[in-house]
Amino acid sequence: MARLDLPDPGRAGVWPRPVSCHRGDRPDGLRRGDWLGAAEPAAGTEHPTEPARPSGRWAAARPLALLVVVCGYGLLLAPLGFHIASFLAVFATGRVFGLRVTGAALLALPLVIGVHLLFYSLLRVPLPWGLLTPLAW
Repeated sequence: MARLDLPDPGRAGVWPRPVSCHRGDRPDGLRRGDWLGAAEPAAGTEHPTEPARPSGRWAAARPLALLVVVCGYGLLLAPLGFHIASFLAVFATGRVFGLRVTGAALLALPLVIGVHLLFYSLLRVPLPWGLLTPLAW
């Protein structure tokens, strides 16, 4: 089987000069074999394109927690109403993904208000009011 020899990325050749996302052991930040960005990063550094892996005791429980949130939303939508159930669902999802209490609340409140304005006010889709029925307009 014939071996394909690729040009050294430090010299001019047929291939365009690559751009590296991390510093290697060469002065220009590249390492041999890194001209396509396929080489492993230097020891102790993370590759910037890889997402951070969840860690901690509860990382493995995230899928189960999201399933509980979705099932709970379905069960609580009629008795609590769209606004309260959606706020709790978005808030719980934010907490599952690591947001602080204030961050999850600041995400949930404008999101629920925005969805209400879009569906109830603009598109005229009836949403269940639940506990907030006396405040419905």
